Amino acid sequence: MGEPPGPQTWSSDFRLGYAPEPGVHDEMTEPQGGGLRPAWREIADFMAELSEDEWRLRWERGQRTIREHGVTYNVYHDRQSEAGRWRLDPVPMVLRADEWGFLSDALIQRAKLLDLILRDLLGPQTLLSSGLIPPALVFGHPGFFRPTVDHGGGPGRQRLFLYGADLARTPDGQWRIMMDRTEAPSGFGYALENRAILSRVFPELMRSANVRPVDAFFAAMREGLAAAAAGKDDPRIVVLTPGPRNEAHFEHAYLARRLGCPLVEADDLTVRGGEVFLKTLQGLRLVDVILRRTDTAFCDPLELRGDSALGVAGLTNAAREGRVTVVNALGSGVVESPGLMPFMPGLCRNLLGEELRLPSVATWWCGQKQERVFVRNSLGSLVVKPAFPPDPGEPVFGRKAGRETIAEVGSAIDERPERFIGQEYVRLSTAPTWSDHGLEPRAIMLRMLLCWTPDGWTVMPGGMARVAPDRHDPVVSMQRGGSAKDVWVLGQVGPEGGETEAPEPPPPAIRRGRGNLPSRTADGMYWFGRYLERANAVARRFRGGIASVDERLLPLATGEEAEVVRGLLGSGAFSAAAREGGSPAELLNRAADLMFDPDHGGGLVHALHRLRDSAETVRHVMSNDTWLAVTRIHDALGAAQRAARRPALLAERMDDVIYAIQAANGSTNETMSRGHAWRFYDLGRRLETSMQMLELFSATLLRPGGDTRLMLETLLEVCDCDTTYRGRYRDRPEFTTVLDLLVSDLDNPRSLGHQLRRIADHVEALAELRGPLLGDDERLAVSAFAAVRTADAVQLAVREDGERPLLGRFIEFIQSHLWEMNDAIVVRYFSHVEGRGRQLAIGLAAGIEDIA
Repeated sequence: MGEPPGPQTWSSDFRLGYAPEPGVHDEMTEPQGGGLRPAWREIADFMAELSEDEWRLRWERGQRTIREHGVTYNVYHDRQSEAGRWRLDPVPMVLRADEWGFLSDALIQRAKLLDLILRDLLGPQTLLSSGLIPPALVFGHPGFFRPTVDHGGGPGRQRLFLYGADLARTPDGQWRIMMDRTEAPSGFGYALENRAILSRVFPELMRSANVRPVDAFFAAMREGLAAAAAGKDDPRIVVLTPGPRNEAHFEHAYLARRLGCPLVEADDLTVRGGEVFLKTLQGLRLVDVILRRTDTAFCDPLELRGDSALGVAGLTNAAREGRVTVVNALGSGVVESPGLMPFMPGLCRNLLGEELRLPSVATWWCGQKQERVFVRNSLGSLVVKPAFPPDPGEPVFGRKAGRETIAEVGSAIDERPERFIGQEYVRLSTAPTWSDHGLEPRAIMLRMLLCWTPDGWTVMPGGMARVAPDRHDPVVSMQRGGSAKDVWVLGQVGPEGGETEAPEPPPPAIRRGRGNLPSRTADGMYWFGRYLERANAVARRFRGGIASVDERLLPLATGEEAEVVRGLLGSGAFSAAAREGGSPAELLNRAADLMFDPDHGGGLVHALHRLRDSAETVRHVMSNDTWLAVTRIHDALGAAQRAARRPALLAERMDDVIYAIQAANGSTNETMSRGHAWRFYDLGRRLETSMQMLELFSATLLRPGGDTRLMLETLLEVCDCDTTYRGRYRDRPEFTTVLDLLVSDLDNPRSLGHQLRRIADHVEALAELRGPLLGDDERLAVSAFAAVRTADAVQLAVREDGERPLLGRFIEFIQSHLWEMNDAIVVRYFSHVEGRGRQLAIGLAAGIEDIA
């Protein structure tokens, strides 16, 4: 959104200068200059009175909330993803309570109707045999899967639990349904997040305008999901996501946190004996309800789409047999077809004995001869769309299409008529929206959201409006650069017409304990900790190398200075930089190239990209503060990449990266409960720290100049132990005392011994997950810690022929133990977690989310 204009422009825009498009319904203004609509008056007056500074301050607070909460929506172009910040307009969409009440009643009726249709199409299919629905409209639908049909499941099973409806207002002010969302409807989490953001921007306005809260809706959703488990007292509910690369993964993680359910991917689930189980650290745990965010086609490679890596083999049969409830039911996308819209009035009379309260936009399915002829003869005035949502293709607006396009559309209809519909062209209503040009009208479409509960359907008292990306663009799409609006329902209408308060939900029962941690979450936390420390180590080594020599003397560096630079920047992650030899200055430049090369496995950029990937997989167990800290690491990295290649400037940028990493570590430690998720995080962090320290010791202490004052001072600084050393010894650093402090001093939290003690503590605490037998990880941890605990720095420092063989063998011994320990941990706890990278690569294969 653009910068807000000054107070005079803002006021005049709302009261005088705002110019709606002619011939359309504007949500804020009456037609023909009739002024503001009553529902908008208080809101417009409040916003018009804000000064430029106050407005700017408030919206900066909103943008900061978007950043802090990490609200994203990923837009895909030609199989490449662009992670974009959520685009939210600060001006809400406003509905009167009576208007919302009418829409709610109509949509509850439609949700009931769609559920009955779905029960029949996935069951006895009497609607097909009776001719109320043409068979070609179902059997030709790519979203209809025969394995999802359950002839023996009984017509009484609820199939539809979540429902979203896209509504548009016509120029005469009437609402029409543009699209039914039944497959895996999106918008629930985004709607709640939109409200959280605007409640920080306009808290007093929301109270004075009596905006209905939306929080209680999610308690109802949780109640409905629990009831879907067929009477189980404490059902296990999981949220199934295609993975972090899915465009709406933020919402998936957000819903999981809000509902208190594990966020899982396909590899976290397995079917055994016809039932679905969650793979946890404690073993397999029965799953009762799956809230799926993965399209039906990808949910089961055994019976649905064989090339899907996002599905659970056997899930279809488990759902068909009633062993698990999938929300919404597999195959529910078949009733999303807009080709079904012309038949809805008759279906409503037949199934509910009622007239349809809210009609769809006028639609003609080309699978019928008379309707096909009408559409073919009216291509210049209709909108032609695919009849089945999975089909590719943009809508074609006849009024704007050229002759060649219209001819191509006509030929396509003649070839496959059942795959197309014609719809009445509706000039969507507009609402005031901020842009780079100030306040201007933009076309909007309203998304209303419903959930099923044992007491019936509940409608979110709000929702989400989607806004066209351009003033003259007739297509409302987030994929095309559109934005979102929070929807405010003003007032609450009770039985007598007065305003009522929403009932307070009962307090939840007190629970304690660690729960059953999914193995993927443990795996993600382990690697999050490792990559965090890996990035920290790389940044510290690079900073230490360039800080050891004065920038003005770097081209002339020889002797001790050159040995320090070669030790820190010519080994480990930077080892490739030393292959061509050269001066310390040349080595520094090559090391910087490696550090910022995203394809170099040991570089800083690579480590931080993997850190972000790991964080995405465990976002549902992270606090907003931790996620913000991770984001700031990448901000600091971007500044470092843009900095000039001067040592002093790069050192400053590395300071920023290291501080951001420390903030992320501190936030993780301060906000996570001390359960298994945190324990695997700290275990991975300590293991990586130990490995990096040993590599550093090999590169410095074992060098011929490893005992010079400059080398030892630099080593203490890189290990963040220089203050501790000076406070204890005060004298210039000596090899033996430095070695003891860095290796064996358990009181030093940065020492190798301290890391190994914490590792041993962690693997011992995880004994409850592996049973009474001593595991390889614990044996290795105890052995490594004992070696460090009993190490004698004086003996390790002994020289033989100019070398320190005991120190070299000691380092190799600990290194081999740590590598074996990593393998033992992965095998014992994560071995069934397949293809972490594979999920990231194909996450978008589950299709485009319907929020687009």
